[in-house]
Amino acid sequence: MQPESGYPSTWYAATAELPPRRPALSGERRVENAVIGGGLAGLTAALELVRERKDVVLLEAERIGWGASGRNGGFVSSGFARGIGEVAEIAGRDKAKELYQLSREGAAYVRKEVGALCPEALMGEGWLLVHRTPNAEGAQRSVEALREITDAPREFWPADKVRSALKSERYFDALLDPEAFHIHPLRYCLALARAIEEKGGVVCEGSRVRSIRSDGRTRRIETSSGMLIAENVILATSAYDRHLVSEIGRAGPCCRSRPMWR
Repeated sequence: MQPESGYPSTWYAATAELPPRRPALSGERRVENAVIGGGLAGLTAALELVRERKDVVLLEAERIGWGASGRNGGFVSSGFARGIGEVAEIAGRDKAKELYQLSREGAAYVRKEVGALCPEALMGEGWLLVHRTPNAEGAQRSVEALREITDAPREFWPADKVRSALKSERYFDALLDPEAFHIHPLRYCLALARAIEEKGGVVCEGSRVRSIRSDGRTRRIETSSGMLIAENVILATSAYDRHLVSEIGRAGPCCRSRPMWR
């Protein structure tokens, strides 16, 4: 991989077919919908908008999939950082069931899009969550808790089965999620960007947003080389940019009494 590719030196960039750099936003342009951020969230939002025949321009500060979206582990599964039991304690059993089903639909969405846009990004099926210390009782409780609230399949694997499959004595028992799968995240990001353009959307790289200002009806989005005047803005920068709307930096509180857009 050549340094001029604009991507960090990773296995993902080295094993993806990297397209030429897309032009940056230049001059002044009006658009119905602006999406800021070329990771999975921004790309997916932009793709769904163009599928609805909406006018869309996506702005990416670096390159498509440059951040965590293009160089994460690539495991796609349902669920949350907290166990389903904890989610149920916070939201109640019925809501926990609805939320878990929503997460399953999200994983199914990615599977469908990978199959349609870039089958070569699919790298494997199933996810085995292994334990480095004996925890058979805890693993079985996790399976039971999930079955009590959802119908998502999970399978407990004892240590001997895990070690036979992995050819290693390092791990003990495990949980198998047969619905999970493994993708090449950068290939998927690049496929999403191509699909946006094929549907008439515009994707700009090297277009870091400096400021967003509102006149009450539209938002003026300033980059180093251009100005985008948009009716609607989707901010999908995650934690990479916290100065544009500080209230939502790192998914912090965004409900304030003062206007979000200045």
